[in-house]
Amino acid sequence: MNVFILALLLNGCVAVDLSHGEADNCIEDLASYYGGCWITIGAKREYNGTVDMPLDEALSRSVLFIIGQPTDPFSPKEIEKIGKWVENGGILWVAGDSDYGSGKNVQFIVNSVMDGIGSNLRLDYASVEDPRNNAGRGYRVICFSRRGSRYLCHGPGPVAYLLDGKMHKLSGDQDNLEKEYPLKILIFAENGKIVENTEPLAEAYSALYDENVKIPIAVAEPLGKGVVILSGETPYGGYAPMCLDEYHGVKLAGKTILEEILTEVRDLEKSVPKVVKRKDGGRIVRTAEKCPGYDLGKSILVSLSIIALSTLIAIIIRRKIR
Repeated sequence: MNVFILALLLNGCVAVDLSHGEADNCIEDLASYYGGCWITIGAKREYNGTVDMPLDEALSRSVLFIIGQPTDPFSPKEIEKIGKWVENGGILWVAGDSDYGSGKNVQFIVNSVMDGIGSNLRLDYASVEDPRNNAGRGYRVICFSRRGSRYLCHGPGPVAYLLDGKMHKLSGDQDNLEKEYPLKILIFAENGKIVENTEPLAEAYSALYDENVKIPIAVAEPLGKGVVILSGETPYGGYAPMCLDEYHGVKLAGKTILEEILTEVRDLEKSVPKVVKRKDGGRIVRTAEKCPGYDLGKSILVSLSIIALSTLIAIIIRRKIR
Protein backbone atom coordinates (compact mmCIF):
# COMPACT_ATOMS: atom_id res chain seq x y z
CA MET A 1 0.00 0.00 0.00
CA ASN A 2 1.45 3.40 -0.96
CA VAL A 3 2.17 6.28 1.42
CA PHE A 4 -0.83 8.31 0.25
CA ILE A 5 -3.35 5.58 1.06
CA LEU A 6 -1.65 4.83 4.38
CA ALA A 7 -1.88 8.50 5.32
CA LEU A 8 -5.52 8.60 4.28
CA LEU A 9 -6.48 5.62 6.45
CA LEU A 10 -4.48 6.94 9.42
CA ASN A 11 -6.39 10.23 9.30
CA GLY A 12 -9.90 8.83 9.23
CA CYS A 13 -12.29 6.05 8.34
CA VAL A 14 -13.86 4.63 5.21
CA ALA A 15 -17.67 4.69 5.45
CA VAL A 16 -19.96 2.56 3.28
CA ASP A 17 -23.70 3.14 3.07
CA LEU A 18 -26.16 0.31 3.63
CA SER A 19 -29.12 2.45 4.67
CA HIS A 20 -30.60 2.98 1.20
CA GLY A 21 -31.09 -0.57 -0.02
CA GLU A 22 -27.48 -1.25 -1.06
CA ALA A 23 -26.18 -4.84 -1.17
CA ASP A 24 -23.23 -5.82 1.04
CA ASN A 25 -20.95 -7.89 -1.22
CA CYS A 26 -17.22 -7.41 -0.57
CA ILE A 27 -17.48 -5.17 2.50
CA GLU A 28 -15.65 -7.60 4.78
CA ASP A 29 -13.12 -8.42 2.06
CA LEU A 30 -12.29 -4.74 1.51
CA ALA A 31 -12.08 -4.03 5.25
CA SER A 32 -9.73 -6.98 5.71
CA TYR A 33 -7.59 -6.08 2.68
CA TYR A 34 -7.05 -2.43 3.62
CA GLY A 35 -7.32 -2.55 7.40
CA GLY A 36 -7.78 0.73 9.23
CA CYS A 37 -11.15 2.03 10.35
CA TRP A 38 -14.25 0.93 8.43
CA ILE A 39 -17.77 2.16 9.19
CA THR A 40 -21.10 0.89 7.92
CA ILE A 41 -24.21 3.05 7.94
CA GLY A 42 -27.52 1.24 8.40
CA ALA A 43 -26.15 -2.31 8.55
CA LYS A 44 -28.63 -5.06 9.43
CA ARG A 45 -25.92 -7.36 10.78
CA GLU A 46 -22.34 -7.19 12.03
CA TYR A 47 -19.43 -7.31 9.60
CA ASN A 48 -15.90 -8.30 10.57
CA GLY A 49 -13.58 -5.31 10.73
CA THR A 50 -16.38 -2.71 10.73
CA VAL A 51 -18.52 -0.75 13.17
CA ASP A 52 -21.99 0.64 12.43
CA MET A 53 -22.84 4.31 13.04
CA PRO A 54 -25.53 6.84 12.05
CA LEU A 55 -24.75 9.16 9.13
CA ASP A 56 -23.71 12.22 11.16
CA GLU A 57 -21.19 10.37 13.30
CA ALA A 58 -19.89 8.35 10.36
CA LEU A 59 -19.20 11.47 8.30
CA SER A 60 -17.45 13.20 11.21
CA ARG A 61 -15.00 10.30 11.44
CA SER A 62 -14.51 9.51 7.74
CA VAL A 63 -12.30 10.72 4.90
CA LEU A 64 -14.02 8.54 2.28
CA PHE A 65 -17.75 7.82 1.98
CA ILE A 66 -19.00 5.31 -0.60
CA ILE A 67 -22.62 4.98 -1.70
CA GLY A 68 -22.88 1.76 -3.72
CA GLN A 69 -25.96 1.46 -5.95
CA PRO A 70 -28.71 2.83 -3.68
CA THR A 71 -32.23 1.62 -4.38
CA ASP A 72 -33.99 3.91 -1.89
CA PRO A 73 -33.85 7.71 -2.25
CA PHE A 74 -31.93 10.03 0.07
CA SER A 75 -33.78 12.70 2.01
CA PRO A 76 -33.01 16.39 1.34
CA LYS A 77 -31.44 16.64 4.82
CA GLU A 78 -29.15 13.68 4.14
CA ILE A 79 -28.03 15.16 0.82
CA GLU A 80 -27.39 18.52 2.47
CA LYS A 81 -25.20 16.91 5.16
CA ILE A 82 -23.25 14.91 2.59
CA GLY A 83 -22.77 17.98 0.40
CA LYS A 84 -21.37 20.06 3.27
CA TRP A 85 -19.05 17.21 4.24
CA VAL A 86 -17.62 17.10 0.70
CA GLU A 87 -17.28 20.89 0.58
CA ASN A 88 -15.19 20.70 3.76
CA GLY A 89 -12.74 18.18 2.32
CA GLY A 90 -14.37 14.74 2.19
CA ILE A 91 -14.06 12.29 -0.69
CA LEU A 92 -17.46 11.02 -1.83
CA TRP A 93 -17.87 8.08 -4.20
CA VAL A 94 -21.40 7.67 -5.55
CA ALA A 95 -21.80 4.46 -7.55
CA GLY A 96 -24.74 3.79 -9.84
CA ASP A 97 -25.80 1.26 -12.45
CA SER A 98 -26.97 0.91 -16.04
CA ASP A 99 -30.53 1.37 -17.30
CA TYR A 100 -31.11 -2.40 -17.37
CA GLY A 101 -34.11 -3.51 -15.29
CA SER A 102 -34.29 -1.77 -11.91
CA GLY A 103 -30.97 -0.06 -12.60
CA LYS A 104 -32.87 2.89 -14.06
CA ASN A 105 -34.21 3.67 -10.58
CA VAL A 106 -30.66 3.59 -9.21
CA GLN A 107 -29.62 6.07 -11.89
CA PHE A 108 -32.41 8.47 -10.89
CA ILE A 109 -31.43 8.26 -7.21
CA VAL A 110 -27.73 8.73 -7.94
CA ASN A 111 -28.38 11.75 -10.16
CA SER A 112 -30.57 13.32 -7.48
CA VAL A 113 -27.66 13.05 -5.02
CA MET A 114 -25.24 14.56 -7.55
CA ASP A 115 -27.65 17.41 -8.25
CA GLY A 116 -28.24 18.04 -4.54
CA ILE A 117 -24.56 18.35 -3.65
CA GLY A 118 -23.85 20.65 -6.59
CA SER A 119 -21.85 18.29 -8.80
CA ASN A 120 -21.90 18.50 -12.60
CA LEU A 121 -21.39 14.76 -13.06
CA ARG A 122 -24.37 12.62 -14.06
CA LEU A 123 -25.14 9.07 -15.12
CA ASP A 124 -26.74 9.03 -18.55
CA TYR A 125 -29.76 6.77 -19.00
CA ALA A 126 -28.16 3.93 -20.92
CA SER A 127 -25.86 0.91 -20.57
CA VAL A 128 -22.29 0.33 -21.69
CA GLU A 129 -21.11 -2.89 -23.32
CA ASP A 130 -17.75 -3.88 -24.78
CA PRO A 131 -17.71 -6.58 -27.49
CA ARG A 132 -13.92 -7.01 -27.20
CA ASN A 133 -13.01 -6.65 -23.53
CA ASN A 134 -15.42 -8.74 -21.52
CA ALA A 135 -15.86 -11.86 -19.41
CA GLY A 136 -17.75 -13.90 -21.99
CA ARG A 137 -20.62 -11.47 -22.61
CA GLY A 138 -20.63 -7.90 -23.90
CA TYR A 139 -22.33 -6.58 -20.76
CA ARG A 140 -19.67 -8.16 -18.49
CA VAL A 141 -17.32 -5.32 -19.34
CA ILE A 142 -13.66 -5.53 -18.38
CA CYS A 143 -12.89 -1.88 -17.72
CA PHE A 144 -9.45 -0.30 -17.52
CA SER A 145 -7.89 2.21 -15.17
CA ARG A 146 -5.44 4.91 -16.18
CA ARG A 147 -2.63 2.54 -15.20
CA GLY A 148 -4.05 -0.30 -17.26
CA SER A 149 -5.45 -2.34 -14.36
CA ARG A 150 -8.53 -4.39 -15.19
CA TYR A 151 -11.76 -4.23 -13.19
CA LEU A 152 -15.15 -5.83 -13.67
CA CYS A 153 -17.93 -3.43 -14.67
CA HIS A 154 -20.97 -5.69 -14.88
CA GLY A 155 -23.57 -3.85 -16.95
CA PRO A 156 -22.31 -0.32 -16.14
CA GLY A 157 -23.81 3.04 -16.94
CA PRO A 158 -21.95 5.88 -18.76
CA VAL A 159 -20.87 9.05 -16.95
CA ALA A 160 -21.76 12.41 -18.51
CA TYR A 161 -21.15 16.08 -17.64
CA LEU A 162 -24.02 18.52 -17.03
CA LEU A 163 -23.54 22.01 -18.42
CA ASP A 164 -26.25 24.65 -18.92
CA GLY A 165 -28.91 22.08 -18.07
CA LYS A 166 -27.78 19.56 -20.70
CA MET A 167 -25.75 16.38 -20.42
CA HIS A 168 -22.57 16.24 -22.51
CA LYS A 169 -20.94 12.93 -23.32
CA LEU A 170 -17.37 12.25 -22.22
CA SER A 171 -16.48 9.54 -24.72
CA GLY A 172 -13.35 9.71 -26.85
CA ASP A 173 -9.94 11.22 -26.15
CA GLN A 174 -9.37 11.50 -22.39
CA ASP A 175 -6.68 14.17 -22.56
CA ASN A 176 -8.83 16.54 -24.59
CA LEU A 177 -11.85 15.96 -22.35
CA GLU A 178 -9.83 16.71 -19.22
CA LYS A 179 -8.63 19.96 -20.78
CA GLU A 180 -12.18 20.95 -21.65
CA TYR A 181 -13.89 19.97 -18.39
CA PRO A 182 -12.76 20.21 -14.73
CA LEU A 183 -12.64 16.46 -14.13
CA LYS A 184 -10.49 13.34 -14.24
CA ILE A 185 -11.51 10.10 -15.95
CA LEU A 186 -10.56 7.17 -13.71
CA ILE A 187 -12.11 4.02 -15.18
CA PHE A 188 -13.33 3.46 -18.75
CA ALA A 189 -14.55 0.90 -21.27
CA GLU A 190 -11.86 0.69 -23.97
CA ASN A 191 -14.11 -0.33 -26.88
CA GLY A 192 -17.37 0.85 -25.44
CA LYS A 193 -20.78 0.61 -27.03
CA ILE A 194 -23.95 2.35 -25.85
CA VAL A 195 -27.02 0.15 -25.45
CA GLU A 196 -30.55 1.31 -24.61
CA ASN A 197 -32.64 -1.00 -22.40
CA THR A 198 -35.45 1.11 -20.93
CA GLU A 199 -36.95 4.57 -21.29
CA PRO A 200 -36.12 7.40 -21.01
CA LEU A 201 -33.45 7.33 -23.69
CA ALA A 202 -29.95 8.63 -23.07
CA GLU A 203 -29.54 12.40 -23.22
CA ALA A 204 -25.87 12.70 -24.18
CA TYR A 205 -24.85 9.34 -25.60
CA SER A 206 -26.38 7.53 -28.58
CA ALA A 207 -26.80 3.85 -29.34
CA LEU A 208 -26.55 4.76 -33.03
CA TYR A 209 -23.26 6.66 -32.93
CA ASP A 210 -21.36 5.77 -29.75
CA GLU A 211 -19.69 2.47 -30.60
CA ASN A 212 -16.10 1.20 -30.42
CA VAL A 213 -15.06 4.25 -28.38
CA LYS A 214 -13.68 4.94 -24.90
CA ILE A 215 -16.60 5.54 -22.55
CA PRO A 216 -15.98 6.68 -18.96
CA ILE A 217 -17.36 4.51 -16.16
CA ALA A 218 -15.82 6.41 -13.21
CA VAL A 219 -15.02 10.13 -13.18
CA ALA A 220 -13.78 12.46 -10.41
CA GLU A 221 -14.58 16.15 -10.00
CA PRO A 222 -13.24 18.68 -7.45
CA LEU A 223 -16.01 20.12 -5.28
CA GLY A 224 -15.15 22.75 -2.69
CA LYS A 225 -12.23 21.41 -0.68
CA GLY A 226 -13.23 17.83 -1.48
CA VAL A 227 -13.72 15.46 -4.36
CA VAL A 228 -16.78 13.67 -5.71
CA ILE A 229 -16.47 10.48 -7.76
CA LEU A 230 -19.34 9.19 -9.88
CA SER A 231 -19.30 5.72 -11.39
CA GLY A 232 -21.64 3.53 -13.39
CA GLU A 233 -20.55 0.47 -11.39
CA THR A 234 -20.02 -0.05 -7.68
CA PRO A 235 -16.91 -1.17 -5.75
CA TYR A 236 -19.06 -3.10 -3.25
CA GLY A 237 -22.56 -4.55 -3.18
CA GLY A 238 -24.29 -4.78 -6.54
CA TYR A 239 -24.73 -7.97 -8.55
CA ALA A 240 -21.03 -8.39 -9.35
CA PRO A 241 -19.03 -5.44 -7.96
CA MET A 242 -15.66 -4.06 -9.02
CA CYS A 243 -13.93 -5.56 -5.96
CA LEU A 244 -14.00 -9.09 -7.47
CA ASP A 245 -10.53 -10.52 -8.16
CA GLU A 246 -11.81 -12.95 -10.80
CA TYR A 247 -14.96 -13.34 -12.85
CA HIS A 248 -15.75 -16.17 -15.28
CA GLY A 249 -12.08 -17.10 -15.42
CA VAL A 250 -10.81 -13.55 -16.04
CA LYS A 251 -8.19 -12.36 -13.53
CA LEU A 252 -8.86 -8.83 -12.25
CA ALA A 253 -7.24 -6.18 -10.04
CA GLY A 254 -10.33 -6.37 -7.82
CA LYS A 255 -9.80 -5.11 -4.28
CA THR A 256 -7.02 -2.71 -5.32
CA ILE A 257 -9.73 -0.47 -6.79
CA LEU A 258 -9.88 1.86 -3.77
CA GLU A 259 -6.12 2.36 -3.62
CA GLU A 260 -5.93 3.11 -7.33
CA ILE A 261 -8.90 5.48 -7.38
CA LEU A 262 -7.75 7.41 -4.31
CA THR A 263 -4.21 7.71 -5.60
CA GLU A 264 -5.57 9.25 -8.81
CA VAL A 265 -7.85 11.80 -7.14
CA ARG A 266 -5.01 13.33 -5.11
CA ASP A 267 -3.91 15.08 -8.33
CA LEU A 268 -7.17 17.04 -8.35
CA GLU A 269 -5.66 19.48 -5.84
CA LYS A 270 -3.80 20.96 -8.80
CA SER A 271 -5.24 23.58 -11.16
CA VAL A 272 -7.82 22.32 -13.61
CA PRO A 273 -9.55 24.34 -16.32
CA LYS A 274 -12.90 25.85 -15.43
CA VAL A 275 -15.57 25.61 -18.13
CA VAL A 276 -17.44 28.80 -18.93
CA LYS A 277 -19.97 29.80 -21.55
CA ARG A 278 -19.11 32.44 -24.13
CA LYS A 279 -21.72 35.18 -24.33
CA ASP A 280 -21.42 35.44 -28.11
CA GLY A 281 -23.00 32.26 -29.38
CA GLY A 282 -22.89 30.15 -26.25
CA ARG A 283 -19.72 28.23 -27.12
CA ILE A 284 -17.82 26.41 -24.39
CA VAL A 285 -14.32 27.77 -23.77
CA ARG A 286 -11.59 27.20 -21.20
CA THR A 287 -9.99 29.57 -18.73
CA ALA A 288 -6.91 29.24 -16.57
CA GLU A 289 -8.85 29.82 -13.35
CA LYS A 290 -8.06 27.50 -10.52
CA CYS A 291 -10.79 25.19 -9.28
CA PRO A 292 -10.63 24.19 -5.61
CA GLY A 293 -9.61 20.62 -4.96
CA TYR A 294 -8.95 18.15 -2.23
CA ASP A 295 -5.67 18.75 -0.40
CA LEU A 296 -4.25 16.04 1.82
CA GLY A 297 -0.73 17.42 1.88
CA LYS A 298 -0.76 18.50 5.51
CA SER A 299 -2.48 15.30 6.61
CA ILE A 300 0.12 13.20 4.82
CA LEU A 301 2.99 15.07 6.49
CA VAL A 302 1.37 14.65 9.89
CA SER A 303 0.83 10.94 9.25
CA LEU A 304 4.42 10.40 8.16
CA SER A 305 5.62 12.24 11.27
CA ILE A 306 3.48 9.98 13.44
CA ILE A 307 4.85 6.88 11.72
CA ALA A 308 8.44 8.09 12.15
CA LEU A 309 7.88 8.97 15.81
CA SER A 310 6.22 5.61 16.51
CA THR A 311 9.13 3.78 14.89
CA LEU A 312 11.66 5.77 16.94
CA ILE A 313 9.82 5.07 20.20
CA ALA A 314 9.67 1.35 19.37
CA ILE A 315 13.44 1.27 18.73
CA ILE A 316 14.18 3.04 22.03
CA ILE A 317 11.93 0.66 23.97
CA ARG A 318 13.57 -2.40 22.40
CA ARG A 319 17.03 -1.08 23.30
CA LYS A 320 16.00 -0.49 26.91
CA ILE A 321 14.57 -4.00 27.16
CA ARG A 322 17.83 -5.46 25.90
